Amino acid sequence: MRRIILTVTALLALPLQSCCSLTRLFCGPDKTEWVSVRFDTPELTVRTFLEALRRDDPGVVYQCLSEPLRNSLGVDQDTTTMIWPLLRDKIPGLHLAGYATVAGATRSGADMASIDLDIEGQSLKLQLARQCHWEVRYRREGVSGAKAMASVGGQVATAVDLLNITPVSDEPPMSIVALNGRRVLHYSCETLAAANIEAIGLEHTWRISAFPGLDLGGGASEPTPPH
Repeated sequence: MRRIILTVTALLALPLQSCCSLTRLFCGPDKTEWVSVRFDTPELTVRTFLEALRRDDPGVVYQCLSEPLRNSLGVDQDTTTMIWPLLRDKIPGLHLAGYATVAGATRSGADMASIDLDIEGQSLKLQLARQCHWEVRYRREGVSGAKAMASVGGQVATAVDLLNITPVSDEPPMSIVALNGRRVLHYSCETLAAANIEAIGLEHTWRISAFPGLDLGGGASEPTPPH
């Protein structure tokens, strides 16, 4: 838990002397309607992350982090939601980091990228990694309301682990694309009927994998929160 506190505190260890910053500080988090939550590109992921900070939404902040980074910080979604009020009390103006200026991504390969942020004249680099996920969403029998929908899925190293692509024609070029078998737990029903499956598939998304330059080691001293 200490590592996530250090991370967020370091993000906010920035000067807040400008008029805009002071106005935003006293106005509090943005409460207008969400524009989007998207992870299609590095830029969209970072914009989603910043908007989540700006809107004081720990659930979406957590979604923006890669699986390895979550493990490194020692948090899951419930933990992030639980400690967020503590972070907010510890760091007045937590939402102000959400107003950073986002530059274009620099790609270092098909699955790696970095983005430089400008927060009140201070630079911060974010590293991002492209992740591969599979998911099955299905409707549970005898359950109503929001709990009727269930989702099962996971992360794999590459799409090769999930897909079987077989060429069948050269003219026109055509292939059969099939999702390899996955074990799907289906709660509240003994059998999973095909009619109850709402979606099944593979998705590549971009998530934040590191905050280079932030000293998050066990012996690091906590940065000074913004004034």
